[in-house]
Amino acid sequence: MTFYKNTYFTKFSLFVSLVLTKVHLNLKSEASKSYLSYFWWILEPLMYVSIFYVVFGVFMAAHTDNFVIFLICGNIPFLWFSRTINNASNSIMAGRGLMNQIKVPIVLFPLVVIFQDACKSSVVFVLLIVIALVMGLEPSISWLSIPIIMISQFLFITAASMLCAALVPFIPDLKYVISTGTMMMMFASGIFYDYKVVIMEQHQPLFLLNPMANLIGNYRDVLIDGYWPNWNSLVILSVISLFSVLLLCAFYNLSGRRYPRLVLQ
Repeated sequence: MTFYKNTYFTKFSLFVSLVLTKVHLNLKSEASKSYLSYFWWILEPLMYVSIFYVVFGVFMAAHTDNFVIFLICGNIPFLWFSRTINNASNSIMAGRGLMNQIKVPIVLFPLVVIFQDACKSSVVFVLLIVIALVMGLEPSISWLSIPIIMISQFLFITAASMLCAALVPFIPDLKYVISTGTMMMMFASGIFYDYKVVIMEQHQPLFLLNPMANLIGNYRDVLIDGYWPNWNSLVILSVISLFSVLLLCAFYNLSGRRYPRLVLQ
């Protein structure tokens, strides 16, 4: 029994090491392909925020208090979600070359993308805190809960990304649906509007069933208003996401032999 435990632990350790090494190499490779290198991690979300501010803050005069921070709290979490979902959905198809050379766990491919984008987004969240301080927001003890919200979002993104990556090799056209779906979800997540003002009170619980709308609302409550997040919603989302990840890992393990044939057709 001890032998099998040690063997399992060794395999798991090697797999984790492989994922982290691949993430590190991918980040270095991505940064080396542009003149601005790692600065693109910060510049991209700032460009999105600038566009939203010009359109909704200037042209449409849709101001709220601390409108720039309001936009950043919506844009940065959603950009993390949409980027990872779209990148991960094609990760198994993109790994056909490695799959053809050696036998690797198929779950490696979406996990590398998930952790790679999580590293980039973590840097951007630090920028969010810096901007909030520069713009005069008073730090609150509730800010200590931001990493907890991020963990909850990471679990949700992991589950959603693994699901999309698992399905696309079976239904290749699904990647277009995913791309369109994330765009639609952007408008349904309250990035550039305050759902408490725009949506009728009786419809707000339905709106908050959207995990990203719920997470964005929690980020804003914590960072802008100084409230603690809705712990119940975070626990429910985290538990469902973690359970989904475990189920998907089992699916990848059972279906691993089918993917090489699918992607090499």
